[in-house]
Amino acid sequence: MELADRVLEEDERCAAAWLIAMKSFQLLLPIEACQASNEIECARYAIRFAAPGEKYRMRKQVYEFFLHKIIAVLKRDEQALADGREAVSFYQRLAYLDASHAPQKTAQWDRPLVEAVQKSFVYCRELFEFIPDSALKRNAGWNRLAAEAAEQWKRTCSYLEIRFEMYRWTMSREMAEDCVRQYARFLRAVRDRDERLRETLPFDRYHLDAASYPEHRG
Repeated sequence: MELADRVLEEDERCAAAWLIAMKSFQLLLPIEACQASNEIECARYAIRFAAPGEKYRMRKQVYEFFLHKIIAVLKRDEQALADGREAVSFYQRLAYLDASHAPQKTAQWDRPLVEAVQKSFVYCRELFEFIPDSALKRNAGWNRLAAEAAEQWKRTCSYLEIRFEMYRWTMSREMAEDCVRQYARFLRAVRDRDERLRETLPFDRYHLDAASYPEHRG
């Protein structure tokens, strides 16, 4: 990042330096401190200042970096949610003394992790929105990555619901709708989206219809 900053001080139109800066945030900050706007701003300048013959290659690097980053962040969230030993232990201690209030109190205790996951969800959404649907439709590799992002989103949201169930809590309808809506959004440009949208989502206790959300219509 320091090197990129030094180069950009001399030539703010250096596309390669903007690309390096975009990729450097993940090395400097923990994911919970990342702001998608930082990487998106660098991505815009990297594409804008790329030479005419290099713009497609630059877009390719940016889009693939964002798609892989989304998948990696969601996998990290899945792993964090899956490790529920402390949550279960906390719940069991409370339930022994006050079973009726143990779920709510454990949910409050677990809130920092859940909020961190929700924050990373916003981060992933914002990165994904930078990639045009038209690009995802044209490029088979990007299309597969968008489908992989949707599958990982489904898995991570399912682990969020499982974590709640560990201490007899549940995902609110509002949260479930938000998760279903974003799942549909990830699939909007995916070629077999209709088939995927008909599948039952493990985290959806409210039997929502993913295909009914406008986010899947592109």
